[in-house]
Amino acid sequence: MVVGLPARLREALDGYTAALDGSTLSASTRRVYRSRVAGYLAYLAGRRQPAAALRDPHARNEAVAGYQAHLRERGQATAAVNAALVAVDHFYRHLGLGDAVVARDSVVASPPAALPRSARRVVVAPAATAGSPVAVRDLAVLTTAFYTGSAGAVVAVLDVDDVDLDGAVLRLPVRSVPVPPDLVRLLRRWLRVRAQWPPVGGCSALFLNRFGGRLGARSVTEVIARSGDGIGVRVSSAVLRATFADVLREAGAADEVVAVLTGRGRLGAAADASALRAVLRRASRLL
Repeated sequence: MVVGLPARLREALDGYTAALDGSTLSASTRRVYRSRVAGYLAYLAGRRQPAAALRDPHARNEAVAGYQAHLRERGQATAAVNAALVAVDHFYRHLGLGDAVVARDSVVASPPAALPRSARRVVVAPAATAGSPVAVRDLAVLTTAFYTGSAGAVVAVLDVDDVDLDGAVLRLPVRSVPVPPDLVRLLRRWLRVRAQWPPVGGCSALFLNRFGGRLGARSVTEVIARSGDGIGVRVSSAVLRATFADVLREAGAADEVVAVLTGRGRLGAAADASALRAVLRRASRLL
């Protein structure tokens, strides 16, 4: 309960709470929005003529800008400040005034950190052993994601026909990439296991779930995440991509080659297929 609100602000909060209770928002969202709006109104109570901000757009903008600065001064992260303003906007739409006209700070995501060398030897080393059929599949999934710089959704849509083991090429949805001998050997092993995977039926997917259907994007993501459980590191497709980029640079790859092999650039004169394969061979020896 928020105490000490002037009558007009208390009435506004009660009306907003009633509107939330009758909305289609989830219970957790309703609780969060009410809490954030209550915090805003508590701030508003300390300003001169707080009720003006509930009826006048200019006063609304000044009040919300002041609240934004107040949250920043209290050390709130940019994402947290923006989240508070989302709730305040929702409150003002309830009042019929619409969103506050206030510049929002951009949240700049930090690039994912690559795995340290000790961890990458455990997580992505192609020499890692895999005994059971599921373990063979999971290692093939992980290594495919690593050597192609692909997200789980991309790995999930691969079909058997996308694999050219003789040419050491994988045909991804928007590009084809050469793959190193380590991954070729692993995919050959997986395809032998896959042929005995009951019931394969007519499924064209490269990677199968336990029922013989396509392994979905979420399951691929889970396979990647589990790879770090044994050593207590968090692994994602983005972390694998950053790690792959680091290994490529250690192998002497130029920036444009790294971009091509991690899916962030196009094949050009500076990075022809033979050059890419040479870099991949050097990179695989570093794992």
